[in-house]
Amino acid sequence: MYTIDALTINAKNWEDINWIDIENADILKVLLNELRQRRNTTYFKWVKGHNNNLGNEKANELAGQGANKEETDQVSMKVNKKFKIEGARLQSLTFKTAYRNIVKHYEGAMTENTKSRVEDAQDEVERTTGIRPDREKIWTSLTKEPISRNISDFIWKTIHNSHRCGQFFINIPDLADRAQWRMCGDLETMEHIIIHCEENGRKQLMEHVQKTWEEINKNEGNTEWIEPTIGIIRGLGTISFWDRERPLTQKSNLYKVLISEAIWTIWKTRNARCIKEEIITSPNMIHRWNQAIRLRILVDRSTITREPFAE
Repeated sequence: MYTIDALTINAKNWEDINWIDIENADILKVLLNELRQRRNTTYFKWVKGHNNNLGNEKANELAGQGANKEETDQVSMKVNKKFKIEGARLQSLTFKTAYRNIVKHYEGAMTENTKSRVEDAQDEVERTTGIRPDREKIWTSLTKEPISRNISDFIWKTIHNSHRCGQFFINIPDLADRAQWRMCGDLETMEHIIIHCEENGRKQLMEHVQKTWEEINKNEGNTEWIEPTIGIIRGLGTISFWDRERPLTQKSNLYKVLISEAIWTIWKTRNARCIKEEIITSPNMIHRWNQAIRLRILVDRSTITREPFAE
């Protein structure tokens, strides 16, 4: 009955919402397209299975043969565009389905490299927390607190690899030398800048961030630390800490704030060095991060209810 109901009762409503979250939508759309090309009315009749009905028994036999094949048949999913209905009907959309349509369209427009970076974020978050976020959550988490708006934009660009550094300059005449970070000579990728570089003060800052985290959590007896990777940064908004089955929301938010402000400090420091040619030492970076955290404490005490950090 599922297929009959899908094609005769549910199809119109599902088309109106552009088949969002409908299982087997790709197959049903092809079947519906074929039906619309028929000149005569098509009737469906349900018959009870395994009841000595010749047609049903033959269909069951063919289904069994297909399931036991070592290689699947190549079935054409091509449709006649004249009978293809696309898009959603505005009157049928809720805020949720409208948003899901936008996400569906956007995901279809993502490059393979962007999809790969999202999958890397999913893998890293799952590896460290045991929970695998879906693609949608990777994106929507960037719009939610406690990650600030400018840092959300920064992470969004990191997922898309759209920052103007490294590879961006290689094919630009007279600017190719900017592709290398002058402090170490390596190609300037975002992963190198915020995760691996040993010459930009990043290492000292992240050690300070980890010590701060451990100091804050020492009274709770659990100073578990998630070492940031580029995948963790891309999926930062989905990181969560748990106590058995209870989510530790404040602890999760604290980690997001500390790490997001750290990578933002590293990036702003990099820009100050490259563009303004400022001389910034590791203690300067730590001081800037401390100031950023103090400001966050003043702005949102519900996220970090701790005393201001020492210099």
